[in-house]
Amino acid sequence: MNSLSPDVKIFIVRCLARFMTIPETIEAVRERFGIDVQGGCVQHYDPAREDHLARKWQKLFDKERERFIHETSALAASHQNFRLRELELLYRQAKEGGNIKLAASLIAQMAREMGGIYTNHHEFSGPAGAPLAIALQPDDSLLDYRRATAPLAPSENSSTD
Repeated sequence: MNSLSPDVKIFIVRCLARFMTIPETIEAVRERFGIDVQGGCVQHYDPAREDHLARKWQKLFDKERERFIHETSALAASHQNFRLRELELLYRQAKEGGNIKLAASLIAQMAREMGGIYTNHHEFSGPAGAPLAIALQPDDSLLDYRRATAPLAPSENSSTD
């Protein structure tokens, strides 16, 4: 493991922090540096598998993982406007090509996108942020069941004949 250059070690830690698997990391090292590394060597820099990872590698891993998770805004596809423009382009191509079924499904997908189906936002309030109005009403069928199965009152049970 000491035979790896610091650049390769840093690259391995960053790959693992970006949720790459060990085989993916091995391939990435081969493509980037032109060297073959063993799985055990890569695993040595994975904090999930290595209990005694050097502090500098742990800090680099944590910093890279946080940066990777929070930088989704740099991806075009993470923005609704971009997705809608791409869907519209695909819709126009499908329509011009006579593929009505695909065009219809793209329109439906655009409608879902506009309706916020692909967001993680859930509003638990009424219109304009007002509290939800909750009206609790007993279920008539439940009341009818309770009346039918309720024991008879003492005055109805006793016979005065």
